[in-house]
Amino acid sequence: MKRKSSHIPRTQYEGPTIGPKMDSEKQTLMDYFGIVKYHDYQLDLIRHISTSKNDVICRFRTGSGKSLTYLMPAILHGYTILVISPLCSLITDQVTQINNNVHKKKLAFNLSSSKSAEEENLDEKEVFGTTVSEENRTRIIFCTPEKLGTSAFRAKLLKMHKDTPFAYFVLDECHLIIESGNSFRADYMKVDWLRNELKDVPILCYSATCNNFVTNQIKTLLHMTDPVMFENDNAKKNLFLSIHSVSKHNQNCKCGSKNCTWHSKSDITNESILKAVNYYGGGEVLVLCNSRSDVEKLKQHIQKHIPNKKVEFYHAGLGDDSRSATQQQFVIGNIDILVATNASFGVGINLPLVLKVVVIGTPMSIQTISQAIGRGGRKGQQYYVDFYIKEADIIKNRIMLNKEVIGMSSTYKKYVLDSFDAVQYLVANSAADKSMCLLNIILQGVNATSTFLAVPYSDLQDFKKKNSTVRPYNRARWNSEARKWYLPPFAQNQAVAKWNTQKNTTDVLLETPECGKCSNCRNQNNISRFL
Repeated sequence: MKRKSSHIPRTQYEGPTIGPKMDSEKQTLMDYFGIVKYHDYQLDLIRHISTSKNDVICRFRTGSGKSLTYLMPAILHGYTILVISPLCSLITDQVTQINNNVHKKKLAFNLSSSKSAEEENLDEKEVFGTTVSEENRTRIIFCTPEKLGTSAFRAKLLKMHKDTPFAYFVLDECHLIIESGNSFRADYMKVDWLRNELKDVPILCYSATCNNFVTNQIKTLLHMTDPVMFENDNAKKNLFLSIHSVSKHNQNCKCGSKNCTWHSKSDITNESILKAVNYYGGGEVLVLCNSRSDVEKLKQHIQKHIPNKKVEFYHAGLGDDSRSATQQQFVIGNIDILVATNASFGVGINLPLVLKVVVIGTPMSIQTISQAIGRGGRKGQQYYVDFYIKEADIIKNRIMLNKEVIGMSSTYKKYVLDSFDAVQYLVANSAADKSMCLLNIILQGVNATSTFLAVPYSDLQDFKKKNSTVRPYNRARWNSEARKWYLPPFAQNQAVAKWNTQKNTTDVLLETPECGKCSNCRNQNNISRFL
C-alpha cells in the first residue's frame, strides 16, 4: 500500500501557524547544541515535523545542520524516535553531542552493532527495560541498518511502540543506504520493514547528496507517493576550492598557485601536501586518502616533517574504541591533523574547527567529492579544499569500476557510471581547457545524467567522423548493454548535436553563475593566492 502525504511546495511553505514557543526553542538550542541561531529553513522544518504527520525528504547542503531539525522536535516535545544511520562514527558523534548537554540528561542511546556487548546490553536495558518518566520522556535511539535487520531487535521495537509510540523514524545519510543497498549490502534495502510494520509512523530522510536517483529510490522503497521536500541553496560562499591535476599532456599542475609542485610523478609525499597542512591549528586539517596503507604512510610522513603538530590516522581497520577516541579528540581540537580514508570518516559529522580539507587521489563518484567539500567551514568561516589528482588514477579507477558494476541493475549501473563520468569531466576541466567553474560542475554533477543519442545505422560513419573531432571527454560513447550511443554528463559536443533529441546537462551548467573562488575562476580573473 502506498503512503500518501500532503505535498507542500518549498517555494510556498512558510511553516505551520502553530508551533513551539520561540523562547523554548532558543533555550533548547543553546542548552543542547551550544548555538544561538538557526540556518536557513531549519526553523520551518522543525515546526513542520512538530505539527505534521507527513513523510519528509530533506536535501539541505552539507553544513546546514540537518540533524538539528530532527533532534529538536524530539527534545522539545519529549518524543521517542528511532534514527537509522549507516555510519557508526556519525552515531558516536551525535550521541556524544546530545548527551553532553547543560542539564546532564541522557537522551540519546547508541544501539549500533559497533559497541561492545557490555555497553550494548546496558543501553538496550535502559531503552527497552525501563519505564519512561515525565522528567525524562525523550528517547533518541540510534542504530545501524544491520541492527534494524535482526529479528530480536525488531521484536523489541514493536513491543516498545505499543507502550510508547514512536513519533517518527529518521533515515540519516539516506544516500548511503540506497547506494550500498544497490551494490554490496542488500540488507540495507530491508529498512522498508519500518513502513511495512509501522505504517502510520512518518519517515524523515536526510542527505546532502539525496539526488534525483536516490530520491526516487527512497520513494519506491518506502512507498511514498508525495513526501514533503525541503531543500536550500547549494552555494558554498565561504569555500576556496583548488584542484591540482596532471596528465600525460599536462605533466605539471596549472592550478595557478605559485607554491604548487604537484606533477605527474608525484605521490602522497609531495612537498605541496606538506605546505597545504602546515599552517593550521588543532582540529583544523582533515586529509583524506583512498586506501588504508596510504593513510598510515602519509601520517608517518607528515609527523616526521612537521614534528610540532599532533598527527593521527583513522580508518576502518582500527578498533571501535580507538576510532571513537581519535574522532572525539580531533573534533575538540586536541589533534592538529587527521589523516583518514574517504569511506570511513567525515560524512555527517560535525567538524566545527576544520579550515582545510586535502583529498589525495581520485574519488569514485561526484557525490563523494560533494561530501568532501562540505567538511569544512561549518561555522561559516572561510575554508580551503585541495584535491591532488592524476589522470592515471582516473584510468585505473575506470577499470576497477567496470568490474564492480557487473551484476548491478541497469538503472544503478547507469547511475554509477554517470557519476564517475562527471568526475572525469571535472578533472579534465581542471587540467586542460579550464573553461568551466569547478564548483558548479560538482554541485550540478550530483544530478547529472548521460544523454542517449538517436543514431541510425545509415549515419554511423558520418557520426563517428564528427565525434572524433572533439576532446576525448566530450565525445559520445557506445553503451554495449543498451546498444546505443550516449553523451556523458556535461559533454559539449556540438558536432553530434543533430543526433541529440534531449536537453544536455551542460545547458544547466552554463546557466549557473560562476563561484569566483575555485582555481579555474581565480585563474580567469588573474587571482593568484597561496592556498
